[in-house]
This record gives sequence, C-alpha cells and structure tokens, in this order.
Amino acid sequence: MSRTRARTTGGCISRSSDRFKVKYKYEFRQAFPMRAALLAIMAVLIIAGCVGQTAPAAPSSEQPAGGAPQKVTTPESLAVSVTVTEGPTKVQVGKLFTVKWTVVGPAGSSTNDTRVYYDTVSRAGSFAAGVTPKTSGYRSFTPTQSGALPSEFSVGVSPGPVGNVLFYRSYAMVDGQNYWSDEYELNQVVSAPTVAKASVPSNVTGGYSYSVSWKVEGGLPGNIESSYLEWGLFGGQYDHKTDAQTGTSPMTFTVSLTAPSAPNTVYIRMHAVVDGKEYTTEESSIPIK
Repeated sequence: MSRTRARTTGGCISRSSDRFKVKYKYEFRQAFPMRAALLAIMAVLIIAGCVGQTAPAAPSSEQPAGGAPQKVTTPESLAVSVTVTEGPTKVQVGKLFTVKWTVVGPAGSSTNDTRVYYDTVSRAGSFAAGVTPKTSGYRSFTPTQSGALPSEFSVGVSPGPVGNVLFYRSYAMVDGQNYWSDEYELNQVVSAPTVAKASVPSNVTGGYSYSVSWKVEGGLPGNIESSYLEWGLFGGQYDHKTDAQTGTSPMTFTVSLTAPSAPNTVYIRMHAVVDGKEYTTEESSIPIK
C-alpha cells in the first residue's frame, strides 16, 4: 500500500511538475511577444531621436523669402525719361510760345524722333510705351528733332487762333520705344493792346546819336497799323516824330535819334495803332549833356 501511495504520490508530483512546465511555457510564450514589441518600439524611438538631432544649418548669404524686394530691370524701366523743363501757362491767342524738354537715356543711346504734340482737347493720363504718336490722339505737332542722349531740346510752337486752352506734351522715340512727358495745359488769352518803353537812355551827349526802343503787345488779331515816336524840347510839346512802322503784335520797334548840340532836355513818347485803336505811352525825359 505504501508503495502504491508513493507511486501515486509520485505520480501526482510528476503530474504537478508537468502542469508547471506547461504553464511556464505558456506564460513565457505569452510574454515574449509583448517584450519583443516593447523592444522594437524603444529601438524605433532611439533611431528617431538620433535622426532628429541634425546639425544646425550654416548661415545663408542669400536673402530670405519675404525680405525687401529686389529691383528688376526691364526694357521699359531702363533709364529713359522725357521731361518738360520750360513752358508757359498763358500766352496770347495765336502767338508763338516756346517749350523746352530733356530726353535722358542709357549711355550711348540716342533719339531719332523727338517733338512736341499738342491739341485743344486734353489727352490726360500716363502714356505707356505702347502709345504711338498716331494713337496718342494729338492732332498737331512740331517738326521732329534728333540727337544723342542726354540732351535738351527747344521749339517754338505756333498754335494758331484755335480754342482758348491748349494741351501739350513732349515725345521721344528711344531704341524703338515710345516715351512721353506729362501733359501740360496752356491758356490762350486775349489781352488788350499795350505800348511800353523797352529801352530809353538815362542821358545823352549833345550832337551824338542814341537809340530808343518800345514794345507793342496784345490785341486780336494784333495788327499794328502804325507805330512811331514823337519828341520835343518842351514837356507836352512834340514838334518831331519818326517814320511810322507796321507789324503784328507782339513786336519791338527801335529808332535812332540825334541829340541837339546844346545842353537841354528831350521829351519823348511812343504811339501805336493796334486793331484800329490808338495807344500811347507816358512821357519820358532824356537830359542832354
């Protein structure tokens, strides 16, 4: 009986040991995948950390995006400009007026066509290179000029008796491109005729000749039918006068006189008949030494 128990007990112990071994193997097998996964995750994190620790980039000499814009040079933005430097804002209707302008361009450049365009209708706005003289709308223009750049140009403009207001701007073609100045306004006015002293000597020497000048302006159309100088040796008394001259306003007249030989005073005044009406200056006196 005791042997049987012993065997039985041994059998129980043996069976328990077997169950322990089976259980251990089962638990090891269950735990191994979890440990492997944990190790794999740690490896990935370590590798990622190493990869993420990159060396700082060296300073760049290039300008970062979003910095100050750089100027881009295009054919339209080359150093070419047309600028009016002198021009009146008022002129007698139909009378000649002068316009001066400068054309600036790159070194070695030139213009073979520069002039002034004008009209009684405004062509306001900024003219781009695509605006040609034909498409500008201006109906009148001065003769063409040319020259190396930079240069200043000048021209006398005779608008004729058209309208009360003129609009003008200067133009130049440089390297096949059209360039324009700003537009300017000129008022044509009708002023009443005037006669004024232009040049009168402060004194003269007896027996010698001297010159006197006066200017006639204004009027429409401004026909000077007669203009002359009268003089005498007593104030308000004019015993002599020069030959009458004619012309178109504005105009300057000059005469030559001979002073009396004895010391005295000469009294003078000038006359003009403009558009059928007579105009006279105030009296002037010239001492004779």
